[in-house]
Formats: sequence, structure tokens, C-alpha cells
Amino acid sequence: MRFLVWGRSILGMVVLTVLVLCVSCKLLAILEGDQDKAAEIATRLGIEPSWDAIRKYLYEEAFHPGMSRDEVYEILAKVGPYRESVQHEGRIVRIGFREIGRHIQKFTFIFDNQGRLVGIRIDSP
Repeated sequence: MRFLVWGRSILGMVVLTVLVLCVSCKLLAILEGDQDKAAEIATRLGIEPSWDAIRKYLYEEAFHPGMSRDEVYEILAKVGPYRESVQHEGRIVRIGFREIGRHIQKFTFIFDNQGRLVGIRIDSP
């Protein structure tokens, strides 16, 4: 009887170990894929290949008042596919990235009547 109980706990530990290894391998594959995606985006933007560098570029350097709508959209296209919500006759544009939304927060761009950027807000995720 003791052998049966002992055998069950060893089998349970083996199953648990295999399960933990599978989950770890899947998580590692996801993270490596994310790093590959960061490298692709960074190459298109001409910056260091890391999520921190991408965030710094987008949040602090890429956009500035006076940019045309086309210039803003060129940068967004380099980052990747995004969802867009346009309000107030195109003056307010909300952007969220589809494939990398967990790394990059949403943006709200505010344009004047001539299509020039007058403001930007980085929304919480």
C-alpha cells in the first residue's frame, strides 16, 4: 500500500514537472517571438532593437506639433497594423496597435483644421 501512495506522488510530481516545463517553453517561445517582433519594428524605425527603445521613440521623440497627418501615419505604419477611431471630422484620431498592444499603449492624436498635429495623448492600456 505504501508503494502505491509513494508511486502516485512520484507520478504526480513527474506530471507536474512536465506541465511546468511545457508552460515555460511556451512562455519562452512567446517572449522570443516578442523580441523578434521588437527587432523588426526597430529596424523599420532605425532605432535600437528593444521594446524600451521603441516606447521611448514613440512616446518622446517620433511625434511633434506641426507634423502633417501623413507624417504621423507614416510612422504608425512602420510600427505595424493598428486600429483607428476617427472623431470630430478627423480632428481626433485614436490609435491602438493590433499585434503589439501589450507593449505599446494607445495614442490619441489631435489635429487642427489643416491636418497638422497640435497634440498627442498616450492613453493607459
